[in-house]
Amino acid sequence: MKNIYHKIEFHYSYLIIAIGFILTGYFKHLIIFTSLVLVHELGHVISMIYFNFNIDKVIIYPYGGYIKTNNMIDMDIDEELIVAISGVFSQTCFYIILMFFLSNRDIEICSLYHYSMLILNLLPIY
Repeated sequence: MKNIYHKIEFHYSYLIIAIGFILTGYFKHLIIFTSLVLVHELGHVISMIYFNFNIDKVIIYPYGGYIKTNNMIDMDIDEELIVAISGVFSQTCFYIILMFFLSNRDIEICSLYHYSMLILNLLPIY
């Protein structure tokens, strides 16, 4: 298995938004949202590695992530469906686990971002 850690990058727009969150005192929001995005993308990456997809890089944006791959053509539709669902599945499992460790206010923040990401994933955006 190839080392994918050198293939993860944060887009400059994410870094600008992150600095804005920190300077305005929304550090907790930044941590919760970023952890949800990273776990979501990790779900996709794990299933892509399982199905031997060639991952070029993983880019983290302020609103989510993008996995650049070079072999999406001619892949089995079942494999592509599992890859698509695995992000939402891993994010939901992580969200359920967080419910046991967060305070009520943090659960509200986490719920807001979790459900927003789920709705965003239903939109047909490339």
